[in-house]
Amino acid sequence: MRFGLFCDFDWERPLGAQIDEIVELAELAAEAGFESLWTGENLPDGDSPLLPSPLLFLASVARQVRLRLGTGIILAPLRQPYRLAYDSAVLDQISDGRFVLGLGVGAPPIWNRFGIEKDEIAPAFDELLEALPRLWAGEPGFQGEHVRINGALWPQPVQEGGIPIWVAGRVKRATRRAAAHGEAFYVSTPVRLDETEALGRDYREQLERHGKDPAAGRVAANRIFGLAETEADVARFVEPYATNVLRTYAGLGALRTDDGVTRTPDEDLFRIFGDELQIVGTPDAVAESIRRYADAGVTDLNFRLLGGQTPFDVARRALELFRDEVVPRLGALAERPVLAG
Repeated sequence: MRFGLFCDFDWERPLGAQIDEIVELAELAAEAGFESLWTGENLPDGDSPLLPSPLLFLASVARQVRLRLGTGIILAPLRQPYRLAYDSAVLDQISDGRFVLGLGVGAPPIWNRFGIEKDEIAPAFDELLEALPRLWAGEPGFQGEHVRINGALWPQPVQEGGIPIWVAGRVKRATRRAAAHGEAFYVSTPVRLDETEALGRDYREQLERHGKDPAAGRVAANRIFGLAETEADVARFVEPYATNVLRTYAGLGALRTDDGVTRTPDEDLFRIFGDELQIVGTPDAVAESIRRYADAGVTDLNFRLLGGQTPFDVARRALELFRDEVVPRLGALAERPVLAG
């Protein structure tokens, strides 16, 4: 199991101060055996835990942290393909080859807001996934129906073979894209563990069809994360912030239980979903949840440590407890990876 620190942001505080705190948390995360630092993308017209410029944020910390850097995810339909290819290569150079590009297509509210034609999204995304590795390899452009780029790019990425691409989604078409073009299949917070397990099986079956080793396939899940010494402390310091994140997704109509019912923000979402969407609790409970994810075929967990406006001190204490109390409970499952850079 590989662990990543996912960065949310508090819209009520200056970004500079939050970035300083994230750099401190990233150092502690590295001590705890985390491999990577992540953030996502949103183009908000109001309060949002995600920034419209994830690559700018990652570039701002690239020379200060020793973790790999990833996007979970960038909304591909909103990006000019050549701009994304260039900016990703520059970030890979800045980070000495530590960048991972997570891509997805987003959802109808974003498409409708920016006037994106729904019928063009899937074929354009397929072409983008084909074009990026070619461009990073130095090919003189790409000519498709939806993606057309003339001339080679400079600079090229540092990483031999180009930047790893993680493909996100909640449907089988996403698993097939990931198997064909990606290093990993990625699911966002609202995708339940039972869904993730089924999609992961399909992803590994697709890898085998492409002549790739299914055992080497990576299935990554973005999860709300919180940790405290006692159940009373979990209720006080973790549950309110985890609930904030769940309510945000419920307000978007993105949370469904396995009976197909879309849940609403006024319900007890923290208990309805449990560790289907979050890994929270005491050290014993968190270790047990992580084992459940491993048993379901998940290889990478990106923890939303700062979600729901979680205070810095609460986040820092959670990482300390993970390092000192959870890692020993996990044994070989939490073996420290070799960090790049």
